[in-house]
Amino acid sequence: MPQRADGACIHLDEDNTCKIYETRPDACRVDVMAEKNGHSLGKNILEYFEYSNGFCNKWIKEDGMDSKYLIEIGKYGSNTS
Repeated sequence: MPQRADGACIHLDEDNTCKIYETRPDACRVDVMAEKNGHSLGKNILEYFEYSNGFCNKWIKEDGMDSKYLIEIGKYGSNTS
């Protein structure tokens, strides 16, 4: 994925929203990736969402990116926390 100098995707707005959400690549689509990879991991879509959220947050921390990019899974509703 193309990155800005701070390590964030070039398509990420200052308010941490995706500027190309409707046309984002499959790698950014949890439902598509869950269908492709979730079953092989033995996870349903919610479990895969939680798994990928944890992976993304770990990657953000390891790359030393600003904590403002961390994803708070609980803000997406009680069905995802």
